[in-house]
Amino acid sequence: MYDEDQIDESETTDGSGRAPPASLAGIRIRPSRPRVLQAARRTLSDAGTRTQLKSTSQSSQAPEAKPLARVVSRPLEAPGRAQPVRDATTRGEPAPAPAAAQPPAPVTRQAAPVDLDVGLRRPQRRSHNPMRRASANLRGYWDRLRFGRKCPAWSDLDRDQIAFFWPNSILLTCAQDSVGGRRGRSIRSANRIADLSGGVTPDTDITFSETMIAWVLALGETVAETGEPMEESDSFPVPTGSQRYSLLALPLIDDGAEHVTHVLCHVRQA
Repeated sequence: MYDEDQIDESETTDGSGRAPPASLAGIRIRPSRPRVLQAARRTLSDAGTRTQLKSTSQSSQAPEAKPLARVVSRPLEAPGRAQPVRDATTRGEPAPAPAAAQPPAPVTRQAAPVDLDVGLRRPQRRSHNPMRRASANLRGYWDRLRFGRKCPAWSDLDRDQIAFFWPNSILLTCAQDSVGGRRGRSIRSANRIADLSGGVTPDTDITFSETMIAWVLALGETVAETGEPMEESDSFPVPTGSQRYSLLALPLIDDGAEHVTHVLCHVRQA
């Protein structure tokens, strides 16, 4: 379709005022500019309307934007190791670490004062049986008094000391005898050292029976003949049953004598 105003009148007349013969070849058609502009305006108007509607729809559906809260990042805590706590109100700075626990104060124990003289006052170690120790000490006492001789003399011994430390001791006095043509030593007397001492002596803990006295005399005669110390043990009846005893016999030779003149015997519980 073409509008009437789109036909150029100069082209429809030939100057004489007459219309040329009708011919389609001489007709030029110009596009309708106003309609194009109107269509363009209408298109722009429709596009603006759609844009406005879209913007209005989006604004009605989208929630109101809120300011983002400050996010504080915390490092992962390693197992067994405490990490410092960060507070969001302090701009992410670590909170002050708690005070380290103080280790307990070491307990000091005051050493006991050392007594330098304790070793001097400490008593000597005693044997299980005090009578056994006494017998051993008597043998040592006898050895110290020999002074290179075979036997010490009775006059060299301190009877008071023997009676105090070895109260169960007996002194045998020997003599030369001839029995059946054979010369030998025999016991003439027997006395307890405690009875011969003029000092204070402890009570004896052994009661000598007749059998025990015979035992002491027999061993004393043997020592008097040999001139050598001897020791033996034997059991004897006592009120509570039976008791075993040990007998030590030590020979003594007076100065100037050739044979044993005395025998010192000591009896103890074995």
